[in-house]
Parts: sequence; C-alpha cells; structure tokens
Amino acid sequence: MKNKPLLPIAILLIVGATLFANPFTQNNYVGTWNNTIVYKDVTIDSVLIIKNNKDISYVRTYSDGSGTYTREGTWKKEDDHIKIIFNKDNESEEYPLYLLDNKSLCVAEKNCKKDQVFHKKSLFSKKLEYIYDEEDAMIDQDDIIENDNHEQDVKLPLKKDDKVIIYFFRGEGCSHCAEAEAWFESIEKEYGDYFTIKDYETWYNQDNAEYMQKVAESRGDEAGGVPYIIIGDYTWVGFTEEYEDEMIQAILYYANQE
Repeated sequence: MKNKPLLPIAILLIVGATLFANPFTQNNYVGTWNNTIVYKDVTIDSVLIIKNNKDISYVRTYSDGSGTYTREGTWKKEDDHIKIIFNKDNESEEYPLYLLDNKSLCVAEKNCKKDQVFHKKSLFSKKLEYIYDEEDAMIDQDDIIENDNHEQDVKLPLKKDDKVIIYFFRGEGCSHCAEAEAWFESIEKEYGDYFTIKDYETWYNQDNAEYMQKVAESRGDEAGGVPYIIIGDYTWVGFTEEYEDEMIQAILYYANQE
C-alpha cells in the first residue's frame, strides 16, 4: 500500500510514447461517456460506462419522464476499435466503437453523425494544464511549510467540506492513470458523498511534477511514476484491481474521523 516498488522512469517514458503513438490503445476507451440529443422536443441522455474488467453499462433517460432504458454487456478489442456486446433473452446485439480522440468516440461507424458521438465525462475538474496556472493546479502554498532543517515539507489537508481528499497525481496519456480515473468515476455514485479529488497533471505541467516530488519527499515516498495516489497516511503508485478495496477502506476509515 505505502511505498510500493516503482517502475524505472525509462520504462514509463517508453510506455507513454507507445500510448501517444497508438490512439487505439484499449485503455483509452475506459471511462464514462455521455451523449445528449433532442428528438421531437424530448431530451435523450445516454451514459455509456466502459470498465477495465471488460464490462459495459448503458443507461438512456428521457426528459419527458417516459422511462429509463438500461443494458449490461461486455466489450472486446478489435484491430482499430472495440466491439460492445449486449446479451438479452438469448439474443445478442453488437456495436463497434471507434475512438475519435481521447475525449470522444463514435458508435457504429468511423464517419458517424453528430448524434452518434459520445464525449468523455470526468470526475476531475481540471484536465491537462499545458500552461501552468496555480489556481487550476490547486497547489495551496499554505500547505508548504519549512521544517527544522530549513527544508520544505508539504502538509496535505485530510478533508474538505467533510469529504476525504484524494490527491491524484497523473499523466495525460498514462494508461494506468486512465484506469484509476475510470475506477474513481465508477464508485462516485456509491461513495461520492465521502470523497473529493485534487487532480494534478504532471507529464505536461512541470510545476505539478515538482510539487509531486515535494509531496513524496515530505512523506518519505519515492514517487518516480504515476499514478501517485494519496489518501490520508496511505499512498499507492500505479494502479491494479487489488488497490481498489484498499482505497475504499481508506476512504471510509478517514470519512469517519473527526
């Protein structure tokens, strides 16, 4: 949980370069996607959740209160897209999904109509700060204090508005970061009342990268890679399914602390 072994930085750079070179990396599909259209004065909202365990959830709601349509299914990787499969009453429906970019995908065909495009939804309020902005990066200079050796330490607040703060250091294009982000989004409905996220992009934002190192050094961690996730006294580097229960336990533990 705390101070887990890190991948060499060189390996991380190679993985990052591979992701940028291949827009069809399946992890880029993982996340929550939204589509909204208006048909005969009725607004139709569709939500598609693509999970890293190959499960799919789809929910469609209508503004006129006529009901909610839900489907569950799975997905698999094809050469340049993924295919989603819905099974119901011994029948299956299959639809291809094509990634247009990291923020939008198209249902059914590559050259799709506007109403077939889904856009990625994020739990995180700030995305990809190419130009550093202190407010956007959410670095609170009051958290940086000087210790007895005249070195800078970082004291991270545990809560904000009675919610546990999760400090999430990531890299745009990092596949494990995308998996972690999708997982946080997937637990928002059940646990969203207990946590909030401070999000720091570090691959394109040098100030955020330096801040991550200050935080890690203050905590005695060796955060040479992302995602680097902090909840209270616990830290995780990287992301795997075995971390999920640990993080939920940490969220609930600190949520019950005064």
